[in-house]
Amino acid sequence: MYSINRKNSFSGKASGLFALFIVLLYSVIIVKDASIGERLIIMRFWELFLSGLFAVIHPYFLYPDENLSLIQALNPTSGKLFRYQLKKQKSFLSGVILVFLVVVFIDPAQWDKSLLIKSEYALNSILFIIGLFTYSYRKYVAIGKESQEYQEGLKGEKLREFGKETGQLSISLGSLPTMQSTIFVGAVGMLAVVLGAYLSQYFHMDMEWIPGFLLLILGVVPFRKIVEHFDRYFYQTNAFYSEYFISSIVDKTGTESNYSYDAIYWIPKRWRSSAWAGIRQVDRAYPMGRFIILGHLLLWILFYHGTSAVIRDGYLMLFILFHNSTLYFLTTDKFGSSAWNHYIQSPANWMMTRFFIQLRWALPLALSLSVIAIFSSHFSIMSVIFWVIVYFITNLIFSFLFTFLHEYRYQKSYE
Repeated sequence: MYSINRKNSFSGKASGLFALFIVLLYSVIIVKDASIGERLIIMRFWELFLSGLFAVIHPYFLYPDENLSLIQALNPTSGKLFRYQLKKQKSFLSGVILVFLVVVFIDPAQWDKSLLIKSEYALNSILFIIGLFTYSYRKYVAIGKESQEYQEGLKGEKLREFGKETGQLSISLGSLPTMQSTIFVGAVGMLAVVLGAYLSQYFHMDMEWIPGFLLLILGVVPFRKIVEHFDRYFYQTNAFYSEYFISSIVDKTGTESNYSYDAIYWIPKRWRSSAWAGIRQVDRAYPMGRFIILGHLLLWILFYHGTSAVIRDGYLMLFILFHNSTLYFLTTDKFGSSAWNHYIQSPANWMMTRFFIQLRWALPLALSLSVIAIFSSHFSIMSVIFWVIVYFITNLIFSFLFTFLHEYRYQKSYE
C-alpha cells in the first residue's frame, strides 16, 4: 500500500520547495525586528488566513485521487486507505507548521530571550493548526454520500421545489454539502482565533490553547466511526468529486460553459489561444478566485486594524508571491506534458502565455489597493503603482522560472 504515492515530477518538487523557501524567507523578513506582541498579532492573522484556506483546500487537494484505479485494483483495507490519505497531507501540514515556528522563534536580536513565552505561542498555534486541519478533513472526508443524495434528489426536496418556483437556485444541489462545509470550517476557524484572543486578553495566555483543543476534539472524536468504514467514504467521496469537478463547468443546458475567448481580447493574438486554454484549465480545476478574494479581504483587515507597515508590506509581498506561484499548476502533466507543450509552441512563447494568464489578476489587485488608498491614510496612490509594478515583475520572474523548469529543460535534454 505504501508504494502508492502522489506522482511528483522534479519540477513539481523543486517548485514546491521554492514556494516554501520564499514563504519562509519573507516570514523571516517580516518578524526579524518584531516584538513578542507583534509576533502574536502576525500569527493570529496567519491563523485567520488558514481558516479560509482549510475551508476550501481538502476537496481540491485530495479528490479525485489520481491513483484511484490502482487503489481499486489493490483493494486495500480501510486502515491502509486512511493512512494513505494522511500521508498525502503530511508534507503540506508540516510546511504550514514550519512557517509558524519561523514566525515565533526566528529572532536575531534576542535568540535566547522569552523562550518560554515563544514556546507557549508555538504550541498554541500548532494545536490550532492541527485541530482546524483535522476538523476540516473530517467535514470533507465523508461528504460523498450526503452529496450524492442531494444530487439524486433523495434530499433537498424543499430546496428543489423552491428553485423551480422562483428560478433563483442556480447551483447544483449536490454541491450544497460542500458549500456548507466551506462556511462551517471557515467560520469555526475564525471564531476560534477570536475566542483565543479574547481568552488571552481577559484571562491569561495559558487559556489560548482551549480553542485549538476544542477543534481537535471536534475533528478526532467522529473519526473513530469514520475509520471503521473509511473505504466506503473514500470511494463515495471520490465518485462524487470526480463527477462534481466535471459537471461544475457544464451549464443548465448540458453543454460546457466556455470562458469567452473574446473576454481576453487584450492578450496579443500570438498567445491568446494558448492563454485562453490555460485559463479554462486552471479555473475548472482550482478555485483560485476564492483564494484571491480571501487574500484581499485579509489585506483590508490588516489596514483596518492599523497593523504596522512591516506586517502589511510583508503580507502583501507574500500574497503577490502566492498569487503568481499558482502558475506552477500549468506546468504539471495534468495540464500538458513537456513533450506536448514543446510541440505546441516554443519555451519563449510559453513564458509569455503564462505571463498574460496571470496578468488578468493585475486589474483586481490595482482596484483593491486603490480602495485601500482611498480610505487609509497609510497607503497612497504611489503605493498602489509601486505594488502593481512589483506584481508585474514577480509575474515575469515566475513565468520565466516555471517555463525554464518545464519546457526549456525538456528542450535542452534533446539538443
